[in-house]
Amino acid sequence: MILRVEFMQLSFWRALGQGWSLRSRCRMGTVQGGKVAATIDGLMLLLRQYNGMTRMVSSRVLAGLLLFGLHSACAAEQNGYGTVINPPRPLPEVTLEDQFGQPFTWADRQGGPALLFFGFTHCPHICPTTLSLLKGVRDRLPVELAEQLEVWLVTVDPMRDSREILSAYLSNFGEGFNGARADLAALVPLFKAFGIGYAYRVDEAGGYDVDHTTSVFLLDPAGNLSHVYTAPHDPDGLLQSVRGRLQEFQK
Repeated sequence: MILRVEFMQLSFWRALGQGWSLRSRCRMGTVQGGKVAATIDGLMLLLRQYNGMTRMVSSRVLAGLLLFGLHSACAAEQNGYGTVINPPRPLPEVTLEDQFGQPFTWADRQGGPALLFFGFTHCPHICPTTLSLLKGVRDRLPVELAEQLEVWLVTVDPMRDSREILSAYLSNFGEGFNGARADLAALVPLFKAFGIGYAYRVDEAGGYDVDHTTSVFLLDPAGNLSHVYTAPHDPDGLLQSVRGRLQEFQK
């Protein structure tokens, strides 16, 4: 049996002139026996909780969830590299835990600006490549700016990515890298706010695929969404934009 659960945000990508094709498909390891059943049961529970937004596709594609993400009322203007969100958008009060098990929300997080990427630790290509890109951006910033900037991986696979796994994974990228997780149902408002799309596919052999949006997001020091960078990412363009935004935050 193949289970596919999709979270697609359409109006936001149309507004940016981008499409759902800007996503990654990451092949994970196998899920054995009861773990497959547990995964399916958990995802079906989520679907029942949001049954007003689901539709049956086929016996092999069980349901789709439509999330409306960044609403058109939030002005998005093109300004150099990436897209400025003007005014910056507050995020929903979703309680997450970091890789050390400490709970937080973006609004009450004690820190400076942050770059966010939604992915997962078993992703073989897109996620490590993007996180390495963000490490390169942070390493190339002036020291006084780099010290302010945090990089966050928000997992789209909390069933696999425990805080211990996140901590071990992020240690490969060095200082300034953090992980965030929560139960899948609790993450839905956050995915909606960021316009995140992703899909799970569980096949009969126990293989577990995840498709996910590959954009990078910049939060201002108050924890508001300030800038969106859609793939493909240009290292120099991203560096220049992030440096400029960090300098503006200091004013």
